[in-house]
Amino acid sequence: YDDIYNLTLEYYDGTNTSTSSVAVLKKSVGNYFDENGVLCYDKYINDLKKIYDQARSNARKVK
Repeated sequence: YDDIYNLTLEYYDGTNTSTSSVAVLKKSVGNYFDENGVLCYDKYINDLKKIYDQARSNARKVK
């Protein structure tokens, strides 16, 4: 068992598939659940937005 959550996001800027970027998030699943086992949706979404913004920014640098 590994508690590390690996999320890979691949971003394509428009229809140009050559302008793409990948961002990876690696965190313990424990970061997203409280002591009662309830998903902390806001924490998850914040991290998801961060890697999305990172991938989008990197794709635009490639242009």
